[in-house]
Amino acid sequence: MSDLHRTKVLIITGILPVADIIEKKDENDILLITEDNIKIFHSDIEFDYIFTSPKVNKILSLLSTKWRSYYKVQQQEQFGLRGRVINTLGIIMLPKKFFFRNILYNLSFWLNRNRIEYIIKKTQPTIIHAQSIGGNAFFAKKISKKYNIPYIVTLRGLNEHTDHLVIKTLESAKHLIAISPTQKRIAEKIIKETVNFIPHGVSDHFFTGNKEKTVTLPLRFMVVCRLLKLKNIDKVIKEISSFGENYTMDIYGEGPEKENLQTLIEQLNLTNRIKLKGYILNESLPYIYKEYDIFIMPSIPETLGRVYFEAMAGGLPVIASKDTGVDGIVTDGIHGYLVNHKDDKSLYKILNLIFSNPENIPIMRKHALELSKQFRWESISELLYNIYKN
Repeated sequence: MSDLHRTKVLIITGILPVADIIEKKDENDILLITEDNIKIFHSDIEFDYIFTSPKVNKILSLLSTKWRSYYKVQQQEQFGLRGRVINTLGIIMLPKKFFFRNILYNLSFWLNRNRIEYIIKKTQPTIIHAQSIGGNAFFAKKISKKYNIPYIVTLRGLNEHTDHLVIKTLESAKHLIAISPTQKRIAEKIIKETVNFIPHGVSDHFFTGNKEKTVTLPLRFMVVCRLLKLKNIDKVIKEISSFGENYTMDIYGEGPEKENLQTLIEQLNLTNRIKLKGYILNESLPYIYKEYDIFIMPSIPETLGRVYFEAMAGGLPVIASKDTGVDGIVTDGIHGYLVNHKDDKSLYKILNLIFSNPENIPIMRKHALELSKQFRWESISELLYNIYKN
């Protein structure tokens, strides 16, 4: 196909699983998955990437392994990732939103001007897609203005306290994309632009759940996540311990909280009921979901959490949290339950409701499975493709 008829998307992001950067090696790979699925249905589209990270000089790289890993990647200027060539740019960043950060962004753009010109000439994008607000969106706007290329922004990082600098950048975008209803509601309050709701998709191989399977005690709970404090798995362990022998729970994943969780399980004498199962490949999850009754992860904050949709596609009702990305998609009491973190007893009340009425689980399972079908990659890919083509 002639280049004149191809859509060329230049992704600007700090969200990529970069093996050489300590803080990024376990990063979400959703952008790569999104590209792969769009290409399944559309052959007339190409993707290139700019990976942005805090700008690190030689002196800073000597202070820690973390900064040394960032410095190494930036010096390479590009690296390979799953068959792709990823371009790198360092942006001067500060830990807080100082009022003069626009000056730092402009300085960063000037320092990277030759590199950016090289990337634009090489990739010849027809549209730029910044995958978050802040520095990525600012760079997209600057490139758009200089090279007359439209840009769109996915609203990662948006909250009700977003300031005027960010809002001004977003209002100049061709399209804005929210990946959750919560994000869309916030955006429409503070930005005078139309916001498209396009969440992450679910791969077809997850739709293996048997919505007809019966439920018997003990109930089988499971969670899949990076073991971090904000996932609130420790709270789940403490609350579910009150329900005697009516349950088992398996926890899949690795992370810095693993040792603390194991200690808590032992302290509560729950080693025969709750087990840490370690890392599991995403491809194996559809077959694992079949063995359980309920997915539980009352994480906060959570931008969206595609694992909830994958679990529902596998036939599991989900326990998530209110005021997170999944709130507004999952209906409390229909597809699962939403924990109110402002109520210390909310999680216990939900668990008690589940144990008191296990006959409701097959009904919720059917609703969860039907809901998840709306988020098949074929549908999500088409929404993104149409925005790129416009």
